[in-house]
Amino acid sequence: MTSRPRRSAPCARIRGGRCTALHLVVLLTMQASVPMALSAAAPPATAPATRPADSQPASRPTASTRPAGPIQFQPGVHIDWSSRDVLLDGKVVLREGLLELFACSPGTKEHESIVQVQAQPMHVFQALGLIGLEPGHPPHYDSQRKVMLPATGSPVEVLVRWRQDGQEQTVPAWEWMYNQKRDAPAGPIDWVFAGSMRTDDNRLLADYDGTVICVVDFAGAIVSVRQQHSADNADLWLSARTEQIPPVDTPVTLILRGARPPVTIGMDRFGRLALDGRPAAFREVVDAARNTAGAVGILRPDPTLSDVAVEQLRRALLRAGLAAVIIEPSAADETAASRPHAASGQQALAVLAALTEVGQQLSGTIDQAARSIQDQYRTVVERVRAAGHAAEGTVRGLGTMQGAGAAK
Repeated sequence: MTSRPRRSAPCARIRGGRCTALHLVVLLTMQASVPMALSAAAPPATAPATRPADSQPASRPTASTRPAGPIQFQPGVHIDWSSRDVLLDGKVVLREGLLELFACSPGTKEHESIVQVQAQPMHVFQALGLIGLEPGHPPHYDSQRKVMLPATGSPVEVLVRWRQDGQEQTVPAWEWMYNQKRDAPAGPIDWVFAGSMRTDDNRLLADYDGTVICVVDFAGAIVSVRQQHSADNADLWLSARTEQIPPVDTPVTLILRGARPPVTIGMDRFGRLALDGRPAAFREVVDAARNTAGAVGILRPDPTLSDVAVEQLRRALLRAGLAAVIIEPSAADETAASRPHAASGQQALAVLAALTEVGQQLSGTIDQAARSIQDQYRTVVERVRAAGHAAEGTVRGLGTMQGAGAAK
């Protein structure tokens, strides 16, 4: 029987067979790491089944895995993690005419959209969720309550970027639109991440009708205006602002990002104000507008108020720093003060409260006027005294002259 050669211990091959504690630690570390490395390099025995891209929720990268700068998320969709922007590749498809959308997906509503984006609506939906925006719901009719519900969701800012004469241009999307109702440029628009309604097979309705960024009421809208606007041709409120839009087929990039929440101001028929649903004084409302300069304001006046009163408040909010004030008529509050048959005593108390608030607002002006009157009174008194002294001097001079004449 042939004897097998005896293997030397691993540490016997180090420094003439001397095995120190340090060598032992190194060897144990190497032996432990080799199986781990082989395990990492080997392919898994079975690959997990994956769902289609349009139905599989995208996982949100952690801060440690987010690369710097824009990266492609899906065809036509990039995400810039440093600025939390969603970038959509597109092109100009319309420069003149009435609008139902600002942007649509290919082969859908190019005849009523300024921009066609390359992205699928589902991918836009996923990208907006990845940057932290929460979908709400598009405008739709509630058959149970028999009311039309406006769009909800996280506020969204929409910008458009393109190159013109070798220079990069970036403007808010509203600068490319004109308000037909007011006969003026559109001004800031209050867009929200509506998120589209679902079909019976749980797909986004937007994937079928191309409603990516809408300016009228579409149940499939991914991004929608918050206030309601009918899609009937006679009621379309926006048109393309031709002189601001580059030529058709110009490549553009749409930039979608989270916007500041709007400031909501209510005004009842007695002129009392509410800020985000709670009673507030005029000064508090103006301070809120100043502290959120650049945001959009939503003014909901009682329908019985005069246009002059509403316009004065709107201008005050704009002077305070809001980018735009959107006026939405509000239904009368179901409170004792606003019911048609409220008791006269309650109405009197409401009027007294409104007058008290006005008095508090005017107190500073009254004090200033009082101080001005006091200053004017002091000035008059000083002038009268000076005139009296002058008159006394004149009388003395005349008396002296008369005495001198008598002596002669």
